[in-house]
Amino acid sequence: MLVFEATTELQGVRDDDYHWANSGELVHLPVADCASPTCGCTRGFAGFTSHRATTTARVIERPDLTIEELCQQLADSLSAGGWIASADASDPLVVELATEIVELAASFGRYGPGAVIEREGDDLTHRLPPGVEAVDASLLDKLTALGLHNTGNEPDPQ
Repeated sequence: MLVFEATTELQGVRDDDYHWANSGELVHLPVADCASPTCGCTRGFAGFTSHRATTTARVIERPDLTIEELCQQLADSLSAGGWIASADASDPLVVELATEIVELAASFGRYGPGAVIEREGDDLTHRLPPGVEAVDASLLDKLTALGLHNTGNEPDPQ
C-alpha cells in the first residue's frame, strides 16, 4: 500500500518550509487548518506519532500495512490528539482520512516511490528539486503503459 511519510527531502525549496515531525513517521492531511494568513498550517502534513507537522511528505510503499492497520494507527493518533473520543478505527473521520491517504498516495505514486509532495490548502503537488522541469502526469501514464516508466508498483524485470 502506498502512503505518505514525513521527510526532510527537498526542505528549503520554499522559504517558509518547516519540518517538526519525525522523519519517516506516517503523515496525514490535518483535520483542520486555522484561518490565520501568517500560519503555515495550510501547508503542513500531520505526523501520526509526533502530532507535529512538516511541509514535505514522501510517497512510500508499505506492503506490510493493511487498510485496517492504517485505520487503527490513524484512530490511535487522532484519539491521542483529542480529535476523536476513542481510538475507534471505524469512526467516520478515521475512515475518511485513511481513504484520502490511500487515494492521494496512489495518485502521486505515478511519480514513483520516493516522490516528494507538498500542499497548499486542498491542493497537493509533486515537489521537484530547483531547476528540474515538471513532467506532464499523462505522459508518465503513457510511458508506464508502454513499460518505459516503473512507478515502483511493478516487479523489477529479472
